[in-house]
Amino acid sequence: MSRLFLPVFLLFLAIESSGQSTPANIKYEVWECQAMNVSTLKLELKTVVLSPDGKCLYYMPEKGLNGVTPANSNENGSWGVVTDKDSSLQLRNELRGNMDLYKISPTSMSRYPNSKSVIYKKVRQADGLRFEGAYSPQTQYHTGKEDFSSRQIDPNKRPIIFFKKDGTYINEGIAFSNLTLGDDFAIGKGTYEIVNYSLILTTQSGRKLQVAFSPILDSDPAGDGNEGYIINQQLYYKLSKDFVSHN
Repeated sequence: MSRLFLPVFLLFLAIESSGQSTPANIKYEVWECQAMNVSTLKLELKTVVLSPDGKCLYYMPEKGLNGVTPANSNENGSWGVVTDKDSSLQLRNELRGNMDLYKISPTSMSRYPNSKSVIYKKVRQADGLRFEGAYSPQTQYHTGKEDFSSRQIDPNKRPIIFFKKDGTYINEGIAFSNLTLGDDFAIGKGTYEIVNYSLILTTQSGRKLQVAFSPILDSDPAGDGNEGYIINQQLYYKLSKDFVSHN
């Protein structure tokens, strides 16, 4: 996986399920673009969410899109309006600004007319995906190079999560919460499912954790060559087979 995907700039939180019934799921379209930030001269992954009723959002909600609607998402006016102009989409948002996306194909759109460098790709659905392997947002585990932010006081606690094709997971030390840095109830074993761009972890005690989940750009989420996913708004790299769980 290219290191160009490292600057993922949005902050995501882990949110525990409230136990209430899930609202009817809207099947959104998610589009991603890898573009240069002119201020930092680094590549960033930008996201646009489109709803079938003509609404838009310029980022992924913290819980992904499972059970999320413009009415219940509490995004404080962040949802904008989409107008289809045949050859382009006009996205209008009073809070976050306006943008146009110019149609190239059913799976690609350009940020600017005739541009070949700022291209939004339609992200594939991954509902029901089951995958196998160890994943971590820490680059030291992917590259083998030292990274001070990845050091753990407890040698048995690593920022690695193991997913299995039988729908189970083993989380050895990822708390998922970027605010409390201590919401670690999902550490341990449980089951997982992927629904509508959300990863839902169910612990052995029955508690649920829902965070955003997305393949990268237009990559095949089930493909053998897929080395990473956006989880909790960080890129989780697939690690080598040398990594095995402690239990």
